[in-house]
Amino acid sequence: MKRAAGLAALFGWLSVTAPALASKVAIVPFDGPKDRTLQLRVAKALEADGVEVTTDAKAADDDPGSIRELARTTGADAVITGRTVVKKGGWVTTLEVRSGADGKVTSEARFEGAWLPALLEDIDRSAAKELAPGLLATGKSATEVEAAHVDLDAPMPARRNDAPAVDAGVAGEAKRGEGGPPPAISLRGGVRIFQRTLEYSEDVFGTLRSYASSASPAPGIAAEWYPAAHLGEGALADLGLLGSFERGLATVSRFESATAEAYETTLQNVDLGLRYRIHLGDHELGVSGRYSAQSFEVAGDVDRTAISAAGAPVSRDLLPDVRYESLRPGLDLRLSFGDVLLGATAGYRFVQSAGDLGSRAWFPDVRITAGDAGLFLGYAVGEGVSLLAGAEVTRYGLDMRSRPADLRQGREVAGGAVDQYASGWLALEWRGAGAGPAPRAVAVASR
Repeated sequence: MKRAAGLAALFGWLSVTAPALASKVAIVPFDGPKDRTLQLRVAKALEADGVEVTTDAKAADDDPGSIRELARTTGADAVITGRTVVKKGGWVTTLEVRSGADGKVTSEARFEGAWLPALLEDIDRSAAKELAPGLLATGKSATEVEAAHVDLDAPMPARRNDAPAVDAGVAGEAKRGEGGPPPAISLRGGVRIFQRTLEYSEDVFGTLRSYASSASPAPGIAAEWYPAAHLGEGALADLGLLGSFERGLATVSRFESATAEAYETTLQNVDLGLRYRIHLGDHELGVSGRYSAQSFEVAGDVDRTAISAAGAPVSRDLLPDVRYESLRPGLDLRLSFGDVLLGATAGYRFVQSAGDLGSRAWFPDVRITAGDAGLFLGYAVGEGVSLLAGAEVTRYGLDMRSRPADLRQGREVAGGAVDQYASGWLALEWRGAGAGPAPRAVAVASR
């Protein structure tokens, strides 16, 4: 009879104290890289399992009082916090379920992946299952029923709502700031498809040749390095050196007709300078100043029949070679929306020289107004790696400032010209993790 009574008491206790799933869960912004992407992915996994989720909650402090206040304002029974770190072995996201009633941790779950897509897949597959114990522990009926002991020949251990033991590996992980540390190094490699057009205006005597190249490839590389980022975060950690180099391949020029003699043609771009980045949450604004050299040269195109506007023979090429050396202040903007990146660039070019175009044989008094603008988009394809595609236009407005003396000295006469370089490009970009000293480790149990 005693055993039967004990069994009845046990079943009665289980039926009374069976916890209900939290009816509403608030997921706050996570610490670490790709915070919004991971927050929305966890929410999606829980909603697919029938849980009501809000992701509009603001970030909360670690103390229980802050968690309770957040739960009160959002009407949530439970609050999920999280942090993500990127290590050599891959991505690790640790989530904690906290009771809306007292702010204490009721359970913890850990998700891993060799790269971001693998981490997202792990969340999709197991988030609902791994977080369920904590959500059950924070259900309303669980807060209304006290734990009980049942004597079944031997005393039963009391139910525990303590936070689970901290995994040693997780406890030793460093807590990263929101958005992760700024990268110390950025590398980019790809190819640009460009086309150049040169159009003269007010060619009084009709002796100048306009020009249009075919679409041609120009492979290139670019790098940014932020030396102080190796020492930690701070104002100087966002001041970096930048450089890029591009050179056209398999480009030829023909004059008169498509079957005329082909001349080897070279486009080359070199940029060197400084860039300062301003963090706007997940987004980034860059302010830069650089030296830029853009050249376009046609080899062996000597015009053996050239005569000046005055009718005298002159020694010159079919097309003047150009080398625009400029000081370029510019702005760039990177907008990050999870795995998707949108960006824009713009710069003004104070042209210091123009190569042969500005020589005494062509237009020695030329004045140039120049600028460039571009748009690009990207998608994260791996750990710190993005595939980028963009379009860009660089435009030089030339005021030849021709005078009567030019005609007497056998030079060309023109009002001006527009020299334009339009291009589309495709590249892979790697933005390395910041290399500052390891942040202070935070034990899960203390949160």
